[in-house]
Amino acid sequence: MARGRMIASDIFNDEFFCELTQTERLLWIGIIVLCADDQGRLQDKPNYINSMIFTDDNLPPEIIESGLKKFTDTKKIYRYTADGKNMIQIIKWWTYQTPTWAMPSKYPSPIGWIDRIKAHVAGSVKSYTVNWDDKGGWRNNINPIQNDVTNIVTNQVTKDINELKRNEMKLTENNGIEDNTPPLLHPNLSDYEFQNADNINIDDIFLQVTGFLPSKEKDNIRKTIMLIADRENIPINPKNKPKVADILRPYFLEMCRRKNKNGQPYSRNGLFWLLEWAAIGEIPPIFEAKTKTETIADNNAKILQDAIDKYEAENG
Repeated sequence: MARGRMIASDIFNDEFFCELTQTERLLWIGIIVLCADDQGRLQDKPNYINSMIFTDDNLPPEIIESGLKKFTDTKKIYRYTADGKNMIQIIKWWTYQTPTWAMPSKYPSPIGWIDRIKAHVAGSVKSYTVNWDDKGGWRNNINPIQNDVTNIVTNQVTKDINELKRNEMKLTENNGIEDNTPPLLHPNLSDYEFQNADNINIDDIFLQVTGFLPSKEKDNIRKTIMLIADRENIPINPKNKPKVADILRPYFLEMCRRKNKNGQPYSRNGLFWLLEWAAIGEIPPIFEAKTKTETIADNNAKILQDAIDKYEAENG
């Protein structure tokens, strides 16, 4: 169940809310307080949403889908796909919620979206914040609801990187014990293996670029980011994290823009943008494979040219 969800009193005076049916009102409130995570994000699974909110009613799926469509049409939610999952982002999440603590989402954010994170690292007195002083939501008016997503990604690569900066991530120490038990950013330290402050800073850089924390090849990721920062003569520390993130971001965004040989977008969990492209400091050109016909023609031309060269060599 969601932790500490709030419903702002303004919601009941919202013209949008007043025009909903009773079932749609319950659906909208349920999505906020029962289904969404700390970043206002949930999987777009009508059956799951139905089971969470209308536990005993078992409403027909078309009723749930009709409500979700209405929320989409009125720009209350944004439905998108990330890493093969259908997702929902509540658009005015940070208007509805003013939490003291907010865990990172385990799901990728929409492109151009700013998460706000404040949590404790397990086994430490330190608190961890990401964009906590930012209002959150769509970055710099980048809004897939009003723009073509492909163009957004392309523009993000070519625009001035300074326009895409996130607020500096901060690492602060608490001097006292909080009244409310805060969420733990990484409750299982044995899985995440935080060894020192540098690891936390490096993982923060990866989070700034991708919107999620690495789940595999953590050691390779950290070593590569350290090498890139060293190559640019940028020390790894909290103040310099946005600088390193700005260097890495174009590689990640370019990967998101491209498609694989099957014509499908690359998974955002892919790491070749970092371990290969960023590591050597170069984004390779898009490879355009020759068609079978072109390949046969090229081969025939080579055979013909070889025959001509041989004839001329033998006959002077």
